[in-house]
Amino acid sequence: MLPGDHIVTSASSRALIHFRRRPGCRLVVEPNSSFEFIGMKRGGAYSAKLNRGAVKCARATCGLSLSIVTPAGMLRGKGVEFALRAYSHLTTVILKKGRMRLLVGGQAVPLREMTRTTVSRTGGHRVATIYRGDRIPSLFSPLPLPGISPSSSKRRFRDKFISPASVTRSP
Repeated sequence: MLPGDHIVTSASSRALIHFRRRPGCRLVVEPNSSFEFIGMKRGGAYSAKLNRGAVKCARATCGLSLSIVTPAGMLRGKGVEFALRAYSHLTTVILKKGRMRLLVGGQAVPLREMTRTTVSRTGGHRVATIYRGDRIPSLFSPLPLPGISPSSSKRRFRDKFISPASVTRSP
């Protein structure tokens, strides 16, 4: 992807993003999402914008450094395993491993491992849920796509389960 590229997924598609400089790192853009790659910042951090929908990073060990802007704030982290869902007025982050912070309404909200945090655009409303053990809610398992059984959707990184997405270049 080049800076300014957009990925828009339909209700029955996902997109898989591999990072050339970070082997093994990948982001999954979930159905009904709009994701824009902004570029790389100093220090090698990737910068992106999630206009709507959800994105997941399922491998913390690759050391990927990310900054993702949503309508409600900016999420920053390095070497993290997370799921992020953006709404017009709320952002929900499930952090499984690593350290992240969410910048919203002039505040930096530190996120802890094994938590689900939802914040409003103003930062005035925060809800955090802590999970015990090794299990975290279903945002870390693949969302079933129409026509695919839940048991087969576990093989989410095989090409036949990740449909092509439209990529457009900004002028």
